[in-house]
Amino acid sequence: MENNLPTNRPTRCDAVRVNRAQFDHIFTDAAAAKGDEIAKSLATLKDDIAPAADKTFVMMKNKQVWFDRNNAALFPKFETGVLPVVRMCNHEAHNYSGLDFEGFHFVTMTQDEFNKSFIQGRGCPYLKSDNCYMYLSSNLTWYDWIAVEEINGSNSLIRYSNSSYSWRSSSSERAQLIPIHRLRGKNAAAMNYHDAFFTWIQLGLIPEGLKPKQEKLFQSFIDDYSEIEEYVSFDVNKNIIFDGEQFKSDVLSGKFKAKVFDYDFDI
Repeated sequence: MENNLPTNRPTRCDAVRVNRAQFDHIFTDAAAAKGDEIAKSLATLKDDIAPAADKTFVMMKNKQVWFDRNNAALFPKFETGVLPVVRMCNHEAHNYSGLDFEGFHFVTMTQDEFNKSFIQGRGCPYLKSDNCYMYLSSNLTWYDWIAVEEINGSNSLIRYSNSSYSWRSSSSERAQLIPIHRLRGKNAAAMNYHDAFFTWIQLGLIPEGLKPKQEKLFQSFIDDYSEIEEYVSFDVNKNIIFDGEQFKSDVLSGKFKAKVFDYDFDI
């Protein structure tokens, strides 16, 4: 009786022998396809979270800061209690060197920056209808407008601007600052949603209001985006383009061998 292999069930195979050229072709094609998949996921995420994140002012969930598109800047959340209180003397606040908070350095605003977001009608999330701000210190001798203007580019001497009240010059006066962390320099142009989205990823900021699945994917891009950033570009319509050919070449040559998005690209 012949001892043939059974034909009514599959035979498990633990390995397939291929030559190096075949392996390179299979592996790099799969890597390029994975790269394209990552880029498409990035584009989809940007569109999916737009209802929650495509706004002028966006609160961040994982750090106590908020984003202001008008100024292309970050500000500390007022409710944290970190906004600095400074002593007034002859209408000026002396010896203020800035605020380090949540990994960012905040300095004083210019008058132009203040006017973009902190006057009635601009939509500032902390400005109430009575023209007062929420969460400011209640034990100050005086405060109302918190507009500031740097003098000669220095943060150590600050002039306070107020259009509706007369000044008092007592050295016991106190005022509260709203310091700014600029993302694109002083008096910058407004930032669009597309640029804001990628800036948040680069800075490790997660907007409030995302669904759990969106937040998890956003965190994945925060963790790994720096590895693939050089292969990502945009066309004139701000569509995301992934350079699959360059990526494939870099994987094959061993230039790119990181593990990103749970996929090991080390050939």
